[in-house]
Amino acid sequence: MDKNVVCLGSAVQFRNTSYIDSGTVITLYSWDFGDGTPISSSPNDSIPTHTYATQNIYNVKLVVNTQFGCMDFVVHQIKVVNNPVADITGAISQC
Repeated sequence: MDKNVVCLGSAVQFRNTSYIDSGTVITLYSWDFGDGTPISSSPNDSIPTHTYATQNIYNVKLVVNTQFGCMDFVVHQIKVVNNPVADITGAISQC
C-alpha cells in the first residue's frame, strides 16, 4: 500500500519529522495542504490531520520557524483517489 495515496474523504494525519540542534526550539509550524484551505499555523501543530474534498494530487508544504527567526520548509506530494463503487449483477429467477 502506497502511503502517499489516500482515499477521498479519509482523514490524513501528517507526521512532522523536523529536527533542530540542542538549545534551539521550533516555535511555529505552518502547514499548507495545497487545496486552497487556509494555512494552519500554530506552535503546537506538529502532527495535523486534514481531509481532502476532491480527487487530485496535492503538494503539502510544511514551514518551521525557530525562536531565532530561522526557517526551513519541505514539500511532500499526496495523491487523493476516488473510492470504489460496489455493484452486483446477476440473473433474476423467474420460476
